[in-house]
Amino acid sequence: MVRERVLLIRNERQPGGIWIHVAAMPLGEPGHPIEGAMAIMHPMTTWHERMNRLVAMEARFLAFLHSSQDAVLLADPTGRIENWNDGAERLFGLTGEEIAQRSIADLLEVPTLDAQSEHQLTTIRMQGIHTDGSRFPADVSLAPSRTPHGLVYTFMIRDVTAEELLKAQLLQSQKLEAIGSLAAGVAHEINTPTQYVNDNVHFLQGGFESLQAFFEQMARLAQSLQAGASPEPATLHALVQSWESADPEFLLTEIPLALEQSREGLARIAEIVRSMKALSHPGQEQDFIAEDLNELIRQAVTVSTGEWKYVAQVETVFDDQLPRVSCHRGELSQVMLNLIVNAAHAIGSAQAGQSGGERHHSHHDYAQGRLRDRADQRHRHRHSARDSQPYF
Repeated sequence: MVRERVLLIRNERQPGGIWIHVAAMPLGEPGHPIEGAMAIMHPMTTWHERMNRLVAMEARFLAFLHSSQDAVLLADPTGRIENWNDGAERLFGLTGEEIAQRSIADLLEVPTLDAQSEHQLTTIRMQGIHTDGSRFPADVSLAPSRTPHGLVYTFMIRDVTAEELLKAQLLQSQKLEAIGSLAAGVAHEINTPTQYVNDNVHFLQGGFESLQAFFEQMARLAQSLQAGASPEPATLHALVQSWESADPEFLLTEIPLALEQSREGLARIAEIVRSMKALSHPGQEQDFIAEDLNELIRQAVTVSTGEWKYVAQVETVFDDQLPRVSCHRGELSQVMLNLIVNAAHAIGSAQAGQSGGERHHSHHDYAQGRLRDRADQRHRHRHSARDSQPYF
């Protein structure tokens, strides 16, 4: 009967010892005392060194894996979680035992795993799910791979809540910077209607004072008639003078016009203020929200009026049947404002003095917007490299 052992032998030449594999077989007749033994010994230094290196590599890999701030999950094609790191426990607020009882679908709003795409590495934005059910944005790198035990999926998950917040703050600062750069033009657009509203108010005040003097004379005359006295010539003369001074025919013609102009001026100011408020509002950019694109374009055109009114004309042709479109309002408003302002600056620099146009149409399940420059072809190449520069 052959017996095998693995032994560690130490001597003066090998203080640390040497691993050997020993296969021994007793010598002698069956039923008689053993007369001797035959042993075959084979050194296992190379094998032992390899095993030590593998153990060290595994220890380093596990240390690296668990020191990562990102969550790492390994799952089979059914979504059952087979392994995870400490980052996963921190990110989802779960213990190792709790993670072991969950599937990927409990932690991520992940699409169905596809075995046919096992060689593709994909990074997508998903919604992670905390232990309390709250959602958070996460960048997920999904790496399918084959192992001797079958197909596995590696999920590398990073919480990007702070990045999304910073992005929203940056977008808001860019919006405010854009509106700030248009402040002089916006102030001018508000000042113009304010001036003629102010002039009309002064006119109405003067007309009211003239009519007030006439009505005071009329009141005196009425009091005299009520008392049974005949009107004095001086009273009648003062009444005629106040009537002529008031110039009622002029007032009856101009007062309605002044009121209409004032109403239009106040409506223009209100429109500018509404547009400024809408464009500067921080909004909620996490989700798509159904918005009126026509109104969004009108607001961008209104706020940027001071930039284009002296160099171009803006013609808007909107589809009145266009339904609300799901979008990020703040980002789309910024794009439209940049387009209009950049186009106005390019046209002004080229001194083309031509007009541009905005068109919006609906096509089944999407909306289409077109911006066209009708400037002279000779000037287009001069600023083509700078047309996308903000506020050029």
